[in-house]
Amino acid sequence: MAAKKSKNSNQRKPQIKNRNTTSNKTIVSTSKTAPRKKTARSRQKAQAQQNLEMPFSKMNYILLVAGILTIGLGFFLMSLEDFVDASQFSIALYIAPIVVVGGFVEIIFAIMYTPKEGDDRTEKAAVEEQAVLTE
Repeated sequence: MAAKKSKNSNQRKPQIKNRNTTSNKTIVSTSKTAPRKKTARSRQKAQAQQNLEMPFSKMNYILLVAGILTIGLGFFLMSLEDFVDASQFSIALYIAPIVVVGGFVEIIFAIMYTPKEGDDRTEKAAVEEQAVLTE
């Protein structure tokens, strides 16, 4: 005659996950599966979620808009005169191209600009400061 399994033999005993010796608290886990190790992909996902910051700061966007407006101003200056005579001084011929190139340089600067830690407060620093103030 085969031995019958008791009802309690199917259930798994709780595992003690963390025992803190300084306090009398013990954390008990009743999960039936062992904890899985993190794979490289899950670590990358977790790190990507932690690093959800805007790629540009507020100053980058301000400089970018200023560059776009400068290019627009340059093209507007080019359209002022219908006929360009090289013997006379012409804003459309001499000044407007310099303004347009300056706008493109400003856009490149806006993309490359990174605020110094002491100069500009980033949004993350502002959130941390607010959290400290509320505590």
